[in-house]
Amino acid sequence: MNTQVGVIDAPTAGVSFSQTHAHIREWILLDSQSSTDYFTNPSLAKYIHDSKECLMLSTNVGQSMTMQKANVLKWGEVWFNKNGIANIFSLTSMIKRHRVTFDSDKKAAFLVHTPEGIIKFIISPEDLFYNAPNYHTATQLTQALAENESFYSNQQR
Repeated sequence: MNTQVGVIDAPTAGVSFSQTHAHIREWILLDSQSSTDYFTNPSLAKYIHDSKECLMLSTNVGQSMTMQKANVLKWGEVWFNKNGIANIFSLTSMIKRHRVTFDSDKKAAFLVHTPEGIIKFIISPEDLFYNAPNYHTATQLTQALAENESFYSNQQR
């Protein structure tokens, strides 16, 4: 995937991607060919906002442009396009932030070692490395942390 970032005066029309696998919008892909972190699902990103820069995304399907960015929890800012088909972390940007391991003898998966634990990006039937966030579990974990926090003093928080 080739990307270009720049400032433009007015947006130009981009090519819309056709969506062939709806479930991919629910996944986060770890892509070794991407140079940009790019999200399309507003359930996975917050604070979606306009940018003074634009991203022109070129793929084998065509080109797409966005002038929006968003924040991903525990990651930070990413490019955002609600009309895209995939949520993508660039393997390069992931390596810059976390230790990433891969051992095909054990399992065909990238293991991202974060302070919170290991996040697995497993191989899909489409031959993409993905992580499917469990929204129910994540919500329960957030609520449990908030409840546990009530036992601590302000200095301990």
